[in-house]
Amino acid sequence: MEPPNRHRPADPESIAAAVECVVGELAASLGVEVRTSVAPVDDRHVAALFASEAELVARAIERRRAEFATGRFLLRRLLAIDGPIGRTALGAPMVPPGEIVSLAHDRQVAVAVATTDASIAGVGVDVEPMQPLEAAMVRTIRRPDDDLDEPLAVFVAKEAVYKSWSAPGRRILEFHDVRLRRAADALGTLFSAHVAEDGSVIPVAVASAGDRWVALAARAVSG
Repeated sequence: MEPPNRHRPADPESIAAAVECVVGELAASLGVEVRTSVAPVDDRHVAALFASEAELVARAIERRRAEFATGRFLLRRLLAIDGPIGRTALGAPMVPPGEIVSLAHDRQVAVAVATTDASIAGVGVDVEPMQPLEAAMVRTIRRPDDDLDEPLAVFVAKEAVYKSWSAPGRRILEFHDVRLRRAADALGTLFSAHVAEDGSVIPVAVASAGDRWVALAARAVSG
């Protein structure tokens, strides 16, 4: 099963616009209210980092610093924060109480989502450019009983699910710890992710944005 490919961007700004469009569509399909901010990865944001933020990536390669800085730029814009955004022990951004956020990026585009919905315990977003995967990687990512055939789409969906599920004290999930079951929706973008660790069932939506897969997951407070 492959969701419809409706956007075919050709440049970083168009890629960002397509990703933002699809994240909005996925949020609507999940029935959750999230704010979204997307931008091309740009090393010019590195100069705008606060000193404490720059220290977090001081030893990182130039590309990684650009990705980190673009993510902080998006969060400041999304949350109206005029100050440094730290990092938790698990690597998640330290944001004001009541804000639930997730970040994702590839080499060209970064995306941030945030919600203050009291019914949501965690959100997760992921984005990856479409590319073939080696057979060994496919076996690592996709379970035989996953209801999604495209391996990279499975990867993106499960990454989003893990981000929404993770919390202090929770272990890192393996890909086979999550089983994707198709939900009944017109576009075929909706799935329920069954997490073997604790029996959680997390709704996740995945679709294509031009030459990228994008996924959004939202874990309910009771999930």
